[in-house]
This record gives sequence, structure tokens and C-alpha cells, in this order.
Amino acid sequence: MTSRLKFQYMTDMTEEERHALIAKETADEKLRLQYKQRGYLENNVIKLSSEQLKYQLNQIMQNDSELDTLNWSGQKMTDEIILKLAESLKDNTHCTTIDLENCQMTSASAPALATVLSSKKIGRLTLSGNPLGDQGLESILNTMMDSKVLWYRVEAKNVGATKASLIRTSHVIHMNHNIWEVQFKEDDFSPDDWMLYGQINEKFRKRRRTEIRNFQKHNHYSR
Repeated sequence: MTSRLKFQYMTDMTEEERHALIAKETADEKLRLQYKQRGYLENNVIKLSSEQLKYQLNQIMQNDSELDTLNWSGQKMTDEIILKLAESLKDNTHCTTIDLENCQMTSASAPALATVLSSKKIGRLTLSGNPLGDQGLESILNTMMDSKVLWYRVEAKNVGATKASLIRTSHVIHMNHNIWEVQFKEDDFSPDDWMLYGQINEKFRKRRRTEIRNFQKHNHYSR
């Protein structure tokens, strides 16, 4: 299934289909976490060579229609590489799924990437596991505030976010009805923070196809 078909599926799905998708992805997330805890994922990430990296960046710059998904998960990139990616994406119209999980991306490169992607349809943007903090995440959330931004899913788990980012997310929900899903998970969130998370989630439930996903530990607030 290409990203373009994913857009059609997400926008046309029924409530029953939506809940089935959420259930499947919840199960997939649990399995992924189990693998991660056992060291399977980290140990089996195939590192891109410098030649492969240059080739992919060139594909993106040339707007290669064969590259609609960029998966750099676990590649341990630097902000310099993320800035090169942002530059390469300027005229790209085909790359609509971008996975930058655990790429060592910081607040230094987040604004540039957000600016470039602000005019593009993005099916899924994964930023989890990067030391963005509230500062880096703010540039992402500020971009999402624009009602014209078409990012359907944003995953930002374990990025060093605090309550401030949760509050900012509630503003995003109010301003941009294109956002279909925003994921958070922070081990450092307090029970009160998770309570706020739940309140924000209620706002999402009132709008079809839109939900904040909750992957907190057992002792945190749950839906």
C-alpha cells in the first residue's frame, strides 16, 4: 500500500474501520516494544552507508516517484544530515511518509524540517526517540497550528516533552482539523500531566478520524 492510498483510506474510513486500525496498531506497538526491550530492533537495524545516504538524498532531491517512504529509523543521524534532508525535500512531492525515529535529531534542525514540510501532504511523520525537548517540539507544533498544514499523523514519543507541549497540542487540535493523530509517551509525565492528556484526548474524540493515542504505563492515567 503506497502512501497515496493511505491518504484515501484514512479520509474515507468508517468509524468501525478506524477502531479496527487503532486496535491493530496498538497490538503492533506492544509487539514492537517487546522486541525493543529484548534488543531485537536496535541490534538488527541495517546501517546506511555514506553512499546509500547520498543516493537517497539525491532521490528525494530529484523527486523520484519510487521513493514515497523514507525510513531512517535508528540510523543515528546528525542535525547536519537532517538539514540536508530538509534542503532535499523542498521540491519533493512524492515522499509522504518520513520516519526519523532515534536519529539524534535536536531542536537545531527541527525548525528547518518543519518549515519545508509545512506545504506538503505528510501521511506520517515519526520523530520519536530524538532529544527534541519542548523547544524542538514547539517548532513542529507551531507549524501544525496553521490550518492549511496537511500532516495526518505525527509521532513524538520520548522526545523530552513536558506539560507545556501537551497544552500546545490542545491548541493545535483546535486550530487544525486536518491532524488525524498525535502520539505522545513520556515516562517523566506526572499523573496530573496524564490527566491533562486524557482531557485533550476527549477533544479529539469529539471529531471524527482524530485521536491522540495513549501509550503510557499501567500506573498512569488511562482512557
